[in-house]
Amino acid sequence: MTAFRRVMAKQKGIGDDGGIRDWDGSGDGPDRLPEVVVVHTTPRGTQRALAAAAELARGLSARVRLVAAQVVPYPRMLTDPPTSMEFTKVKFKSLAAETAVEVKVDVRYCRDVEEMLLYALNPGSLVVVGCERKWWPTTERRLAWRLRRNGHHVVTAERQ
Repeated sequence: MTAFRRVMAKQKGIGDDGGIRDWDGSGDGPDRLPEVVVVHTTPRGTQRALAAAAELARGLSARVRLVAAQVVPYPRMLTDPPTSMEFTKVKFKSLAAETAVEVKVDVRYCRDVEEMLLYALNPGSLVVVGCERKWWPTTERRLAWRLRRNGHHVVTAERQ
């Protein structure tokens, strides 16, 4: 097991074997609701993505999960982030409180956002990414493209 997997295994949501557990602890049984995953990009982009995810969740009878990556710089250990988990969760819960549906906030400390998302998302997940409409490829568009390349179903929520 690599050092990255060992550290990730200690975080909530990662099993000891490196496999992903459901964020609420439920299994993959038939009563499990589908979920719409929103990836935090920017505050405005995330608000647009949460609004789009709320519409999708109502139509699909699904739950919404906000995955927020907090990048920890290399001089620090992943177990010793620069901000506390409580502060970070309050910040994202206040952002999620503006939507009409219940949102589960899933904060993950990591070095690389894309690598963390590969561990945090179930295969074939429905992912919503908030993007700005630009003619050049933005960071959010590149992230959406990489998630599609890895087999996820990605919806981009753009400013109208």
